[in-house]
Amino acid sequence: MGASITNLRNLDCQFLRSGKCPFRWVEKLSFMFFQTQACCMCFRNNLLWIVFGTTFTVGAGLIIAVLADRSRFENAAKAMIFLPMAISFVGAGVIWNFVYAVRPVSAPQIGLLNAITVGLFGGQPQAWTAFFQPWNNFFLIVVEIWLQTGFAMVLFSAAIKGIPVEIMEAAQVDGANEVQVFFRIMLPQILGTIITVSTTIVIFTLKILMWSGS
Repeated sequence: MGASITNLRNLDCQFLRSGKCPFRWVEKLSFMFFQTQACCMCFRNNLLWIVFGTTFTVGAGLIIAVLADRSRFENAAKAMIFLPMAISFVGAGVIWNFVYAVRPVSAPQIGLLNAITVGLFGGQPQAWTAFFQPWNNFFLIVVEIWLQTGFAMVLFSAAIKGIPVEIMEAAQVDGANEVQVFFRIMLPQILGTIITVSTTIVIFTLKILMWSGS
């Protein structure tokens, strides 16, 4: 409560009482959000992480949940996909630091991605996470997808198992194929879970960006 009052007071002093013009705060907000290069870059990075990170994490979790439920090795497959959730941020950073590691051209490459690039394709080693903006964000978003796909998969798998078998069988009797069952039966039935998982991953993504910014 005290923090909220302090923030409202600061907002009033900075924007609502700054100058004779009553709309001076609009100018300040416009300068802050649209005319500051660092702020524009921050908004762009947030948008990239939220859109691509959430979309690919939810999509990968849903696809793996559907495929794993039809596999004989369901438990083993889900355990392997869920395993990164048990790894801390520090551990994930160490693991992916080895994946993206870069060394001089004359030295042997210890990074997995550069070893593949140099050894199999004859290319030059690249500092993947130091690429020019905004492409380096995508290599970091991969880490988030790797961490959160297991979480999405578990929730989607539980939601799919909760779909009444009678509905699925009735659709198959009526001649619906697997694709039609997925889009017309499964997705509407688990829409609430999709929204919940997407919201949770968006919040997780914003926390990552907040920690990295601080």
